[in-house]
Amino acid sequence: QMHESNGYWTLSSKKATNGGVLGIKPRTKFTVAKLLRKQLAGFSTPGFQHAIVKLKRKADLEQACDGYYHLSGRADLALTVQR
Repeated sequence: QMHESNGYWTLSSKKATNGGVLGIKPRTKFTVAKLLRKQLAGFSTPGFQHAIVKLKRKADLEQACDGYYHLSGRADLALTVQR
């Protein structure tokens, strides 16, 4: 069964292996922009930023020299916003 949620259509009867709902690609520029605004707001929250700071503190020198883009745990943290 399909329904609109957060500006995009999802298949509520199929669950992804990670526990999320499988989604269908946004079809309009408006929907993509809306999704990106929501992600920006999520990534900008004090809680998310604090979690990033904690990951940076745990990082080794190699990760720091790489600009922190490949921090261990960063992808999992990003998924909390992207879901």
